[in-house]
Amino acid sequence: PVLEDASEFKPVRTCKPQESKLEGLSFNKYSLSSDSTVISVLPGSRLQEVERMLPIFSKAMKLLKDPFPKLLTLIHVASNTQVDRYIGESLHEWPVPAIIVPSGSTQLKYDAFGASQAALCTSGTVAVELQLARLPSLVAYRAHFLTELLIR
Repeated sequence: PVLEDASEFKPVRTCKPQESKLEGLSFNKYSLSSDSTVISVLPGSRLQEVERMLPIFSKAMKLLKDPFPKLLTLIHVASNTQVDRYIGESLHEWPVPAIIVPSGSTQLKYDAFGASQAALCTSGTVAVELQLARLPSLVAYRAHFLTELLIR
């Protein structure tokens, strides 16, 4: 899917190619303040990984809330009804303002990347997509505790 995505988005060219970013045009309707710090959060596509990663990402947002008082998150939801429901239920405990980015539109996803200054994601294909969008990212993964015991 990453190669198909590469052909669909339109990068904004600057004088330095390495600084190329996508336009966050779809997010103009939210009136994102230019002094807001916007972070895309991509907790995963399977319910088990989202259940493990979303609380970790929430703690990270709590830590970032004080140094970045105008922090805003764009939470990307995979096309999975269980994941959608879980994230929706978890939002009332989310420590900073959030906008849900539904799945389905490649352009919307890349516009969200373009509106963000950084991303926090669960390891997977999305890490490559974030690199394709040239968005600074932190990639994390938390395995099942038995898997972690075997690895150690």
